[in-house]
Amino acid sequence: MGFFDSLFGREKAGAGAGKPVSGQQEYVKLMQDVEVLPGLHLPSVLASQWDLFERKKLPVINIEATPAGDLKLEDSKFGGYPILPVEFAYPVDADGRPLFLLAQINCSELPSPNPYPDSGYLQFYIPGFDELWGLEHKQGERPLYRVVYHSEEQSAEYVADLSFLKETMAAEMLPFYGSLKLSFNPSTEYFGFTDHRCSIDEFKLPDAGTYGDQLESDIDDVLAERFPSSGHRMGGYAYFTQEDPRIYNEAISDYVLLLQIDSDDTIMWGDVGVANFFIHPDDLAKKDFTKVFFTWDCC
Repeated sequence: MGFFDSLFGREKAGAGAGKPVSGQQEYVKLMQDVEVLPGLHLPSVLASQWDLFERKKLPVINIEATPAGDLKLEDSKFGGYPILPVEFAYPVDADGRPLFLLAQINCSELPSPNPYPDSGYLQFYIPGFDELWGLEHKQGERPLYRVVYHSEEQSAEYVADLSFLKETMAAEMLPFYGSLKLSFNPSTEYFGFTDHRCSIDEFKLPDAGTYGDQLESDIDDVLAERFPSSGHRMGGYAYFTQEDPRIYNEAISDYVLLLQIDSDDTIMWGDVGVANFFIHPDDLAKKDFTKVFFTWDCC
């Protein structure tokens, strides 16, 4: 908006006020949209650096969640009842109450190729009676949230009577109620505006003295609009309403996004927040989900 303000005389003092007409014309050229991919337009100053975006591209599986009341146990879902192998001890909170099944991914339904198991069930559990949903736990203690994987073989015999989950399913502190059926769509993304692996500083922009802070501000707005990384997804870049926690935690600095569940019409993390699960790439390759890091934040 700052660019258009300057053209029509509504520019704030200190943001390049008094630029000569020639400077405005050059600015128009820098901000002129160029189609770099079908449906994706970028200002020419970024389009000329498309090789940087290409180097940063990542595969992502976008998830569509649709409310559904009649789901099979084996379906991919948010909420609802899980496939529970007879040999698996259902996870519980500090008071012995069953955790809430936040998500179940039937890996055979995922588009390939992908880095996830090609069959079996990946399940994400959080405490349903905790207003922070397991976000905080005492130092040295195992987090209350759990991510578990059951192979197809392990899931061959499963528990049919899940009535013991009735109280958990009716908990009043859940981020959503009922269940949602999931469908998956593979895609590619080239930048993540709030992901710590991406920064506007990576781009070569004209000297700030030429346009004040206006160019950087407008480019920042473009990156936020066209590469938000929001929504439900597996892989790719992560979205945050605050800051990427991997910046300040060396232990998880090289973790990648495993699952993201965003707020929408049926899901609410605090004040329109977003939840993320991260995993080390080596653990993902080994199907070891015991050290997954969970976080959520909101506005």
